[in-house]
Amino acid sequence: MHPRAQPLTPILLAAGALAPLARAQDSVGPVPGSNAAISMFDDTRQRARYVVDLAEVSTSWNRRVWIAPILTATRDVTGIFNTNVITGGGVSAGFYPVGGTTGTTFPATDYALWTAPGQGVGPGQTAASTFTRTGYDLQFGLAIGDAGAISGASGESYPSGATGARIGFDVSPGTPAPRRRLYVERTQAASSAIIPEGPYSSTISLGAIDPLAAVSIRADAFGVPASVITAVKGENIARIDLLRRTTTGANAINFLLNLLSPTNSGWDGGATNFLVNAGSVTLATPAGFLDDAEISHTLAPSLAGTLQFDSSPPVTTHRAAAVTGLRGNPSYSITRTASPTGVGGTLGFLATTATGDANAISKGPVRTLNLVGLRSDGRVAGTPRAATMPANISNGRAPADPDAFSANAGGNSAEFQHWLSQTVFRGPSGQVGIGQTAGTTPRLLAAATATDATRGDFIAVATDPGAAGEAWTVAAFSGASPNPASPEGQQVLDASGGAPIGRLLANIKPGVPAPGTTPPLWASMSSPGIDLSGNVYFVSRWAPNAGALANTAQTGLFRASPTGAGGAYELELLVSTGRVIRGANSGTDYRITALRLTDTNSIASGAFHQGQVLQQRLPRANAPGVGSLFTVGGLAVNATIQYDRGGGITEEYEASLFLTPGKTLLADANDDGVADFADFNLVLSNYGASGPGLAGDLNGDGVVDFLDLNLILANYGLTE
Repeated sequence: MHPRAQPLTPILLAAGALAPLARAQDSVGPVPGSNAAISMFDDTRQRARYVVDLAEVSTSWNRRVWIAPILTATRDVTGIFNTNVITGGGVSAGFYPVGGTTGTTFPATDYALWTAPGQGVGPGQTAASTFTRTGYDLQFGLAIGDAGAISGASGESYPSGATGARIGFDVSPGTPAPRRRLYVERTQAASSAIIPEGPYSSTISLGAIDPLAAVSIRADAFGVPASVITAVKGENIARIDLLRRTTTGANAINFLLNLLSPTNSGWDGGATNFLVNAGSVTLATPAGFLDDAEISHTLAPSLAGTLQFDSSPPVTTHRAAAVTGLRGNPSYSITRTASPTGVGGTLGFLATTATGDANAISKGPVRTLNLVGLRSDGRVAGTPRAATMPANISNGRAPADPDAFSANAGGNSAEFQHWLSQTVFRGPSGQVGIGQTAGTTPRLLAAATATDATRGDFIAVATDPGAAGEAWTVAAFSGASPNPASPEGQQVLDASGGAPIGRLLANIKPGVPAPGTTPPLWASMSSPGIDLSGNVYFVSRWAPNAGALANTAQTGLFRASPTGAGGAYELELLVSTGRVIRGANSGTDYRITALRLTDTNSIASGAFHQGQVLQQRLPRANAPGVGSLFTVGGLAVNATIQYDRGGGITEEYEASLFLTPGKTLLADANDDGVADFADFNLVLSNYGASGPGLAGDLNGDGVVDFLDLNLILANYGLTE
């Protein structure tokens, strides 16, 4: 067991002096219409431990997905809104322990648990029960960055911060609700001030989080008045260890500041490691990951083309020979197909190959993907690769196919544009999707969202980028029409090879406003993320063709699977705006009213990206096929959710929704992906027992009996 897997204060915990608990993120205020969000300045709730139970929804392919809000944004200091705006989100690419289920153990720790509206342990809420744990099977990290939509009392700057969580769950048979019950330890990583009134000393942007809950951030003094003497200096990259955060006493709030010295510091210095402190070279938001020795690392690129590895001197060995400039933020993937076996993953960037003087290069088209492998210790390994999007890229469908699509005519009409606007400094990590194909000899995959001047937005995917056999295709497209009443986008299906239920909607170009939309949207599709079996995930505008929302623009989280004829991609809708879900802990319905995609003039900082894909697969007895949902461990997507408190009263929150594959094969009692004798034995061991959440109660009727045994017999030998 890694020492950093221990809670922060094991001696105090063992003695029963638990850190203050706070409300679960699937919760509503004690009074309908009140506010359940936690302030980043609340020094009694810098750490919160609670249970989140995942609710079940069905995808457009009628497959089960489990979903819940895991982290809500922090409370808005102005009181105008319930929460701040999520400016970035991330989930660790893998689980801890890496590659196994040996478990994480710690002294007895209480997690708040409740299942009714208004319950919790915050002021004005009724007492919640607690669930005591001394460990769980697997853990991962999830984080958000947020900022105020309106400046605070200081008048000129905005509160901003980063919040992360270590999330544990069980996979072992017989544990309560395996995989479906999450044990969340939410910690405020850092804040831009120590009190709500400010003054705010920095702007904090989330980069990434790893499985041991180390959060990588960027900080500068953008928007901070010159009169603020605590304003941070220069460019800063910091890594904050959430498990070492001191969340009580004088250091409860981790305030990033400068105290009239040459360098900056964190109020909670024991948890805050500045990797770049008051630097003079402009930096993008960083990537963060765990290496093979279970050591946290942070990688931050500069606009000068260098790469900062932790606090080591910057290097340029991450750039391919043909690349003259990198754009956007770094993407990290655990795939090891870019370099020899034993490397620490793969790093990717958008890039340009333009030549000429500095001005010509800075204005050069961005049509190239730059990929490089990492050593087992996280440093750059091998020779970087460059792959440039070809002319007349298509999705390989016959011209008569209603989903036939091609773009980049002549090789100069399409570009990767999601690095523009504020995303380099405030946006996600990062814009390049990186994964691999399925099978015993996987091939590297890389993808990015391009905009064609006449054909609109599409996701271009490169197989074996920069290597022999490089090939490109289109995974999804939103079409060329600026009019949602006559969309030309790719069809969304009700099954693999099934019937269409709607289409993706085209992007709205500047000066052509969408009906009812002011100002116009500039993007219709987010950046892509890729799993380890070749499936591509993204957020896009779309419209269903039937039902109450027919022909009405919505936003959905999609999966493009290469399951069609000839490996063509087919679209499955995972979740969409307009969806109503009953919160398992709040006992209250909430509606997804927005999935973060655009801001007033570009792709939003909080839009979906590769860093929101938990790539490591869940433990299964059988290897999932490319079409299985179990090819991915989970996805995080930033959303606005609105709880229905009855009588026309609602409560709205910005939240990170976590999705993970549900159980489609009901006869799989032990959740290993196959119905076999082990499941039969588990039912027999609990035969006759009754109550909620029992292992072996396959049909969910509250009792383990012959009906459950019959389910196994009827499905014996089937796999998920």
